[in-house]
Amino acid sequence: MGAGYFLNMSQLTTLSDEIQIEFYHDFGGTTYRLSPARDRRYRFIAVPYFVIISLLFLCVCVSACINFFQLMLQSPDVINLFFLTGFTCGLFWMLLQIYLLLRPQHPELVTLKENSFYYDSGSSPHKRLYDRYYRLQHPHPYGLLGGYFRNRIQLEIDRQDLEDFYRLSHRKAELLYLKHKGRHIEIGERLNDDERSWLLDQIRAWQNT
Repeated sequence: MGAGYFLNMSQLTTLSDEIQIEFYHDFGGTTYRLSPARDRRYRFIAVPYFVIISLLFLCVCVSACINFFQLMLQSPDVINLFFLTGFTCGLFWMLLQIYLLLRPQHPELVTLKENSFYYDSGSSPHKRLYDRYYRLQHPHPYGLLGGYFRNRIQLEIDRQDLEDFYRLSHRKAELLYLKHKGRHIEIGERLNDDERSWLLDQIRAWQNT
């Protein structure tokens, strides 16, 4: 079982305003939490946002049902089909928003153990959908929303089997990747450049011990 399951929030330490990576030490090594905590603005916005989305969802369901039965009772015309299509798309979007708000959130974690490297990609937070910084530094930030349904990566690699960590320039960012068995796994996708540089320095220092 990975180190991320034992994350003790009371032990977390944050470095500075520029480096928001939280970490703690225990017998298993040093664990770094790479998912920045939600700020107060998001916490205040999330609840009313969920209420608004729920009300809109209810309205969309009622409207879709009314239009569907109207189509069943009379010959369909272009306008009714247009609105029914729009309501269907809206219904899908509302369901997606509710799913993203309610699903369990798992932080992205890196643990540097004595003899191994552990990584947990966690889950994409809901607010990433509206994160301008994330959109600027990634080529396809939405990827048809595939990022929200991708498989969660959890792997542990022996120290001697680690291949390489490298930086890749893209737009205004220097992304951090791990190369492992032909795969190129991005680490710290929601971090800024200073945080990625700091994390890479910690990993390099650990590799050299």
